[in-house]
Parts: sequence; structure tokens; C-alpha cells
Amino acid sequence: MKGIYLMLGGNLGDVAVTFREAMALLSEKKIMVLRVSESYRTPAWPDASQPEYLNQAIEVSWEGTPEDLLANIQEVETALGRVRSVRNANRTLDLDIVLWGNAVIHSPALVVPHPRMHERLFVLNPMCDLAPELIHPTLGKTMAQLREHLRSG
Repeated sequence: MKGIYLMLGGNLGDVAVTFREAMALLSEKKIMVLRVSESYRTPAWPDASQPEYLNQAIEVSWEGTPEDLLANIQEVETALGRVRSVRNANRTLDLDIVLWGNAVIHSPALVVPHPRMHERLFVLNPMCDLAPELIHPTLGKTMAQLREHLRSG
């Protein structure tokens, strides 16, 4: 299935190199990277004194279930040094499923569309590189409209 969008983020180590390594590992897991946004540097949140983040969106193709994709991307995170400790901790790599076509998914392990994507320019800026006219499945607005709302609000 196409139309699956992942966000990459990280603020520890050489994040640009980590992103390239992540995309290679995704490919090995049959998660085909179709398109890649520009990279964006953003302040750490909620603690801006932490190292800044690098963020990037990718569109992928995957033939399995959303939960299987989640398990695979978490394996990639771990392989590249992600340690899950406290919420919003610094990390080498964060991979999130932000959109799965027009699907709305609410399972114990996964919520898609990502519940806070429309509140974060570090998600919407790279998403607009790839798909500015893509409509958010529950909000009914394009990525560009959501970004403009944040910029003007």
C-alpha cells in the first residue's frame, strides 16, 4: 500500500547519517521509501535547552498491517540506538506513522492519523514538501491548510 507517511526525528549523534541508515534498514524490511522531504531543524520540545532535533517525512509502501509496520519501525529505532526511557527524552531516532492513506486507526498500540500532527510544524513542514494537498482524514483540511493555521495562530 502507498500513501503511508512516516516522520523521522532525532537529536543525538549525527542524525542525518542515522536517517540514511534508517532508510536502508527500512528497505531491508521491505518498507520501500518512495519519497523523502527536506530535513528541518527544530528546537527540542518541551525543553528547548536540549539539543535541537532534525525532522524529515518519508512516504513509504508496505504490504503488511499497520501493527506489523509499527513493530518493524520500532526494530529499526532500536537497531540505531533508540533507548525508550521517559517521555520526550533525547533520542537517536524516532519513527512515527503519521498517516496511513485515508485510514483512521485506533488500536491499543497505534493511533493514526498521529493525534498531534496538526499541532506541530515539525511534522507539517516536511509533510507539505511531499503532499501539501493531502487531506487529513479526520480534520478534512489539507496539510498546507493545517500548516497555515499553525503559522497564523
